[in-house]
Amino acid sequence: MKPITDLAMFEETIKTLEKVYNHRKSNPTFKSAELYYKIIFDTFIRVKEASLEGKPWVACSFGSPYEIFVGMDLPCAIQDVLSGVLATLTKSHEQLYNAATAIGIRPDVCSAQRLPAGVYAKGWLPRPTATVYTNLGGCDSSGGVGAVVAHLAGVPSFLFSFPHYWQKKSAVEHRTREIQSLVAFLEKTTGKKMDMDRLRQALINTGRQVELIREINGLRRAVPCPLSARISNQAHWMAWITAGRPEGVEYFTCLRDELKARVASKTGAAETEKYRLLSLFTMPQNQMAFYDWAEKDLGAVFFEPGYWRWRDWEPDLADPLRSVVLRSSSEPYYRWYHSLEELMTMTMEEAEEVKIDAAINFYNERCSLGGALATTIKERLQKSLNIPTLTLGVDMIDPSPTLARTMQESLTEFLPTVNTAKGAKIRLG
Repeated sequence: MKPITDLAMFEETIKTLEKVYNHRKSNPTFKSAELYYKIIFDTFIRVKEASLEGKPWVACSFGSPYEIFVGMDLPCAIQDVLSGVLATLTKSHEQLYNAATAIGIRPDVCSAQRLPAGVYAKGWLPRPTATVYTNLGGCDSSGGVGAVVAHLAGVPSFLFSFPHYWQKKSAVEHRTREIQSLVAFLEKTTGKKMDMDRLRQALINTGRQVELIREINGLRRAVPCPLSARISNQAHWMAWITAGRPEGVEYFTCLRDELKARVASKTGAAETEKYRLLSLFTMPQNQMAFYDWAEKDLGAVFFEPGYWRWRDWEPDLADPLRSVVLRSSSEPYYRWYHSLEELMTMTMEEAEEVKIDAAINFYNERCSLGGALATTIKERLQKSLNIPTLTLGVDMIDPSPTLARTMQESLTEFLPTVNTAKGAKIRLG
């Protein structure tokens, strides 16, 4: 039996997002932050309008080939974003976890994947026309939740699989065939047709976004670091939500220009920068106040290589489907799910180029993959670069004050032990 749809929480989320966005417009700080909330708000509105008008839309997981949806003029929304924003703004995490458990999702499954299952089990999101999801090569939870959401919503689904070694020729050929199958699936399911010229324009937009991200990657290395962890995290989501869309070009142009101005004026995320900390896995998503506190009170700034260190890639308009495949293989975040050496190379290069003092391993206690990788990287950083690592056991979606206090106490105790010879000192001279 499908869950009964109840969109009260969905509507409440939209109203809250609108208030936040209007507040940002009326009380401007950074234009990029205003755009961030506008883009999140617009994502929910697109889903609402498509549902009310009986038009097709797709719920997808992160790692999906987003440009394909743009090329088909097909509204899509990342289910991780929809469920995460809804849970945060309605303070309903516990209700949603309980709903996921009630349908058989184990409590030890990654909370980022339990949320979408819980939201659809409660019937709190509009019913999509189809779901598209991925396994990311190594994330079993991501691969499983798309099928659960499709089952709960009673809609067809498509698994876009990632071979482990994404860059191999055979893997690229396999994934290109999969994208061709995805297009055929979406055309049959939604009635929309692929427009190859529109797809090429989407790739041009993504290509421009990547150019801007590379510029930002250079700017964020400045001393003092001009980019706060909060804004860095927002940009991480923007790269997915706006892939292939002109809004992404606008957002990253704005952020690039803001950082240029901050570098020129020597304005840092921390008033007095003392520590440069390498983040070894995704930062807890509902604990942004922790990073604000670390920057303000401890002079600690965070660097996330998985958000910024893109491989060489530019759009190939002569072969757009294959170009979409290569784009996703080039994005730095997905190296967490690629070969260990790919991840290790990216991390070690970041540590040396940015002059990292210490690393923070946000150990997702519900992710066997991330935990194992971070342990190996921790050992390599200590052995090769004499960089110490603090491991913080976290639930990546936990909004609780208890986690916030634990993180603050642990970091406060850890930083004085950092080897000052590695550069843990004020760098404003």
